[in-house]
Amino acid sequence: MHQRKGGREIPHKFEEFVYGELCYQFCEAILDYCKYLLKLDKKRLELEEDAKKRRIPAPKILKSETDKL
Repeated sequence: MHQRKGGREIPHKFEEFVYGELCYQFCEAILDYCKYLLKLDKKRLELEEDAKKRRIPAPKILKSETDKL
């Protein structure tokens, strides 16, 4: 472990990971996950709004869509 300001320690080779391809892929995967969550939330809100207008129970997001998460 390396000593840093404030007495905190960072794992050995952490900086190498941060600037490496694996970290880039990890961050990209998190971004894709968040985009998909936002897409599902938007769809849910639209379905609920449409159901209110039609005075019917709001449908649920398909299981196949949530399984992608």
